Amino acid sequence: KFLATVSGQGKGYNDPDMLLIGNTCIPDGAARLQMAVWSILAAPLIMGNDLRLVPTPIRDQVLLNEEAIAIDQDPLGIPGYRASNKSDVAELWVRPKLADGGAAVAVVYKGGSSLTRARLERNPSGSAWTTRKIGAVQLGKTKKLTLHVPFGAEIGWSPPSGTASVRDIYARTSLGEHTSGVDVSLTVTEGIPETVLLRLSDAADSRAVSDARK
Repeated sequence: KFLATVSGQGKGYNDPDMLLIGNTCIPDGAARLQMAVWSILAAPLIMGNDLRLVPTPIRDQVLLNEEAIAIDQDPLGIPGYRASNKSDVAELWVRPKLADGGAAVAVVYKGGSSLTRARLERNPSGSAWTTRKIGAVQLGKTKKLTLHVPFGAEIGWSPPSGTASVRDIYARTSLGEHTSGVDVSLTVTEGIPETVLLRLSDAADSRAVSDARK
């Protein structure tokens, strides 16, 4: 949280370095993680890749995702921070003050243990990610997780009306309306980080905007 207090409008913005999204050195899950955390931090979005070689799916879902960019470039310019660190399983990164009164949350699956993450490797051809078995740990095993995002003190934001509209930014879809919090489902691969980026809005405001567009 300290970095969030010393950055913002009139102070400057923290630059955690270039985005590696689209390079062969990181899998897609890590690309979604990087874009989400940079957007929460209001960090400069500087691409460090060869634009000719960026795969189309990750380019369209992440690099050219106008909703993620809008969070990063929110007019208030108030950076977010890591709100919670749940051991080897997950972290919550939050940006609780957006210009429309809403918030943004990155739900980050960390990929498992540090040992697991360290031994994930890309094939020599660069075409796919492979795994190695270390002791009883089978890297690359796919599983489903459900992680809870609570509204209130933990993320620094609650819907004023008591009900929030939740949007999945990468999926570009609504997750409906919720009161005390929202459960987020992820299909993850052991050893590879994964992230869901959410935008939270007060449901009353969302309904008013929807009615005005009709």
